[in-house]
Amino acid sequence: MPRDLRPLFDPTSVAILGASDDPAKWGNWLARGALRGAGRRPVYLVNRNGGEVLGTRAYPAVTELPESPELVVIAVPAAGFEQAVDDSLAMGARALVGITAGLGEAGGDAAARERALVQRVRDAGAMLLGPNCLGVYDASSDLGLCSNEFPPGSIGLISQSGNLALELGLMSRRYSLGFSRFASIGNCIKRSSPGRSESDSRQEPLSRVTVFSDGLRSASTRRTRDSSSTAIALSLANDTMRRTRVKTFCCDLPLIPRA
Repeated sequence: MPRDLRPLFDPTSVAILGASDDPAKWGNWLARGALRGAGRRPVYLVNRNGGEVLGTRAYPAVTELPESPELVVIAVPAAGFEQAVDDSLAMGARALVGITAGLGEAGGDAAARERALVQRVRDAGAMLLGPNCLGVYDASSDLGLCSNEFPPGSIGLISQSGNLALELGLMSRRYSLGFSRFASIGNCIKRSSPGRSESDSRQEPLSRVTVFSDGLRSASTRRTRDSSSTAIALSLANDTMRRTRVKTFCCDLPLIPRA
């Protein structure tokens, strides 16, 4: 059953939790990226001190926003992440992007709390990208919620590694290539691969869909159901079982469809 990923890639409104004037912080990079798309959708900045961030009104909490934000990007310390997610769900958010690190990848109690949080997101009918991820980008919807800018083009990229994604972004400029969509999945791959999504006829076809995850443990290249696109999976190991897992994953890959 296809999933509607529009709230993630083309939201009607965006809120940045942890927005900051400090150019060295994630909250600054995300806020600047969100504001570049302010002509397309309302953008709400949230900072616990209120006031202004980047010359834009900042709300002290997501629960004080004048409307329900469809997409919420969370860049707060790990201690406040769960409350931020719960507050966002209470406000009716349909998609969440968790930049915050220090949860599932830390193991132990933090991993258990992350699993419980993921279940709450699912129970609310929302979706979660991350946590511990680099962000999300969509060239066709003026959505750039990452630390770095990606050049526009026809490549769709799903990456567990943020550093690899940034390196590919830099390399693509050298070869006059670019990206239509990018999703950094962070800890998400430890739970499941992304679900299929409904296609959007407004978007240009993909020429490549590239996936990197050490969870796949192998690499493969395969045609997607759209015969004009090729899915490329990259990983860190090579054996028969892991190759099978990658091929299975690639069969699912119009996940970021016609981006």
